[in-house]
Amino acid sequence: MLKELKKQYNYNLGRYYKAEKFFESDGFFGGTPIQQEEWLREFHSICRNLSKLQKEIENILGRKMSAKETDCGFGEVR
Repeated sequence: MLKELKKQYNYNLGRYYKAEKFFESDGFFGGTPIQQEEWLREFHSICRNLSKLQKEIENILGRKMSAKETDCGFGEVR
């Protein structure tokens, strides 16, 4: 179960970083307000997923995730 949670965390973290780059690009600013709102809603969903997964992982580990784990994910389950 922990391995699957870590995989999900890594997946969502990758989406988070891709979204950050997208929001700084012309692609985002060239979108319509409706598209921008939709993209922002999806980004918020990614953030909520990361937060939920972090809590679940920390409960299983019995400790807080390190800053490296939080920012870079889990290399052993890539």
